[in-house]
Amino acid sequence: AIASSLVIVRPRKRDVIREFLVCYFASDYCSRMIERWAGGAAQPNLGAQDLARFTIPIPSVSEQRAIAEALSDVDGLLGALAALIAKKRAIKQAAMQQLLTGKTRLPGFSGEWETKRLEQISRVDPENLSNNTNLDYVFNYISLEQVDVGRLGVVTK
Repeated sequence: AIASSLVIVRPRKRDVIREFLVCYFASDYCSRMIERWAGGAAQPNLGAQDLARFTIPIPSVSEQRAIAEALSDVDGLLGALAALIAKKRAIKQAAMQQLLTGKTRLPGFSGEWETKRLEQISRVDPENLSNNTNLDYVFNYISLEQVDVGRLGVVTK
């Protein structure tokens, strides 16, 4: 059984190849068409009749195949880049762990590190601001949303 909210699209073999159609449905062009046809309701809906009225530019089958192969090649490159970026992030995390704990030292640096409490090097407010706080009070703070994989975003005032 197939859910009533799904539509099956089967390409006619002589007109369009499946891989080209998959690329089309993944495109921004198709996404914009879906947004336009789905309507602005709180729960947008796009039925089979709406989908059937979509316009799709269709080149020759040989060009469709070439386009699908080129886009597949780009997807492969992007996947490889994503894996490489993930690997570099893991290497950076390991380096951060080693460097920020003093287990590994950069060339030219030696000696013992001091250990201090955070309250010794910064002001730590033990509570959120109360309702009695002056509305003009300005302070810098770091929220969890600003910390991303060892990187600090903009300090909010």
